[in-house]
Amino acid sequence: MKRRSNWLLIIVLLGVLASGVQLTNKGQLEPLARQVGLAVDAQEVTEATWWPALQAAGVHFALVTGPEQLTSLPVGVQPVAVVSTDTWPRWRALDMAPAAIIFADNHFTSDLAQEVSSRSVPIGLLEFKPQTDFAADPNSWAGQLIRVYDQPAHSFISEFTIAVRERQVDLAVVRLDPQADPPLTVQHVEQVSAALAAEGHQFATRLQSRAVLIAFNWVFWTEVLALGALAAWMLSLMLGRRWHWALSGLSLLAVVAVWALERLLGP
Repeated sequence: MKRRSNWLLIIVLLGVLASGVQLTNKGQLEPLARQVGLAVDAQEVTEATWWPALQAAGVHFALVTGPEQLTSLPVGVQPVAVVSTDTWPRWRALDMAPAAIIFADNHFTSDLAQEVSSRSVPIGLLEFKPQTDFAADPNSWAGQLIRVYDQPAHSFISEFTIAVRERQVDLAVVRLDPQADPPLTVQHVEQVSAALAAEGHQFATRLQSRAVLIAFNWVFWTEVLALGALAAWMLSLMLGRRWHWALSGLSLLAVVAVWALERLLGP
């Protein structure tokens, strides 16, 4: 029994090491302190005199819904096109490429998604907002996606720090509203910028697509085997000797069960 228990603990240790490999890979792709894009909506910048202060706060991107808004952007602020099926033909006719393309309200069709992805620019998907059309599969854009935080105007600075730290967003949009109480203007953007900088983030001048997180299959199956071995070891401490042979196959049973569920439910 002692020899069998030792083997079970070895399998559990291998599972822990396998998890460490995956966590290390994830930590390299999603560091806590990193570069993040800071943006405003060009339509909400009602005074051209705001731009120098916004740029000083780290704003290097602006949301634009139509090509006619491009002329309102100062040098150093790059457009992020918010497109829909209605506005895309006007963007398609342009020779210039925006810093990124976002689907308005996460609404897209297969044809629109295929055309946008062929432009080889980052594609932004809005966090906390479900896709309203599942005709296109965003998993097919692996290597082109960026995560975008864009919520209605609010004064909660912690919302931005949590989104960048926990949700790992690549572009944070700060909404402006001079009529709010308190007014959300340049000072609000400066506060958001200071909070992000205090957590070690830097403000990107170029949006880069998120690298694909490689999921090692051997890691997953080793973890399943380890969990089965751990359960078998714990049960062996409580059950009699006549159950030991049955418990020895619990790890393999766990692998077979997970494999069957994966085949039944899909990835």
